[in-house]
Amino acid sequence: MERDYTDSDYMQVLASDWKKIVCNENGNIILDKVARELRDYSLLMQCTSFVYDNICNVSHPFTDSDHILKAIDESIERRVEKLFEEKNQIKLERVTNPEWDYAKVYRELHSTLQKLIALLNYLAQKDSATMASIAAASVKLVVISTEVVKTHKNLESIAIDNCAN
Repeated sequence: MERDYTDSDYMQVLASDWKKIVCNENGNIILDKVARELRDYSLLMQCTSFVYDNICNVSHPFTDSDHILKAIDESIERRVEKLFEEKNQIKLERVTNPEWDYAKVYRELHSTLQKLIALLNYLAQKDSATMASIAAASVKLVVISTEVVKTHKNLESIAIDNCAN
C-alpha cells in the first residue's frame, strides 16, 4: 500500500506500523526491539543502495521511484542490447577454438539468461508501467535463449566432428 509520507506524520506511522513491533502491551517502547528494527532498517538501506547501484547506477535509497523505474528500464534495454552484441560477435573461428569449454560457455550463458528473465518477471510484477518494455525485453531474451541452445548444439556437433578427425 502506497502512502504519501510527510515530515509531520511520523507519530501516526509509529502508531499504525511499529507499535505492535517495538512496544509492549502497555505501549512502552522496548529499546532492544527498536535497536533490532533499526539494524534491519540499516541492512535494508545498504542492500537497497547496492541493488539500485548495480541495476541502474543510482545508490540513494530514497530516490524517487519513477526515476528508479526509468533507470531500470534503461538498464534492461542496455543489458539486452549488450547480450545481442556479444552474441553477434561470436565468430566461427572462435567457436571452433579447441581450448574452449563449450559446455561451460553454454551453462554460463544459459544461467545468465535465466537470471535476467527472472529479474524481468520480478520487475513486471512490481510495476505495471514498465510491463511493456519488460515484455519486449523478455521476448528478446527468449530469442537469445533459443539461439544459445542452437549454438550449444552446433558446438557439440563441431566437437564430435573434431574428435572424429
